[in-house]
Amino acid sequence: MFGNMIFRKMFWWQVGKFFRDPKTRDEFLPLLYRQFEASPSTRPAFFGLNEDLPATVRSGTGKMQKLKEFSRPVRIIFGEADPYLNKGVAKSFHDLFPTSNLFLLPGARHYVQMDEPQEVARLILSMPPG
Repeated sequence: MFGNMIFRKMFWWQVGKFFRDPKTRDEFLPLLYRQFEASPSTRPAFFGLNEDLPATVRSGTGKMQKLKEFSRPVRIIFGEADPYLNKGVAKSFHDLFPTSNLFLLPGARHYVQMDEPQEVARLILSMPPG
């Protein structure tokens, strides 16, 4: 029981910061939590999210040259106020793809598609054909 309470508080604290709008957060965070709670395999994945990050980054480093060779149009859309995948991360992705356009949406956070749904839709729908 104590572990469940800690997990719930950790989830709400961490994932709750993804949302800019409190009303949207209050609507969607309980739905996301119920999805995590329903499956017994998600708790270890949630806690291990950051444990294997360095190894994951190292394993992907060898694939970076392939990204630089990707020639189709790429649209990178990030929230300028994302506390996790920040502007520096967005710019790094932009540097990897020679045909990319980078869009940093002011005030948007990690769930940019929920903070700025109309702008994200406009950017996606206005993609040049590849």
